Amino acid sequence: MDTNSNFISKKLHEIGVQVKKISAIGDSVDEISDEIRLFSQRYDYVFTTGGVGPTHDDKTYIGLAQAFNDQLCKSPEIIAAIEKFFPLRQMSGDHAMFVDKLSTIPASAELLWGTRSSDGKPSNFPVV
Repeated sequence: MDTNSNFISKKLHEIGVQVKKISAIGDSVDEISDEIRLFSQRYDYVFTTGGVGPTHDDKTYIGLAQAFNDQLCKSPEIIAAIEKFFPLRQMSGDHAMFVDKLSTIPASAELLWGTRSSDGKPSNFPVV
């Protein structure tokens, strides 16, 4: 069930941004890439949610890179954020592959570090 688009739409409305279209896409890299490319040509802001986890069906970053003819690369900042919770030296096998997948993002991506609404402290993980 998609709860992300409702949450983001409300937050954007609060700051005066009109949401014009929402699209739900499956786990096809080509579909993700095509939709991102189309939206980025038509709209000022494009948000993606979901599909950024460590499993085989999480393909959003691959689709983003493909949409903008970008390469994928490891993010040292994301690796460092993960290591605060799960020391990498203690990981092996699947866990190491999960970290690798979570930290592989489009090379031109910018990391945005927010603050937690609960206590105002810096967020533990960035928005990519």
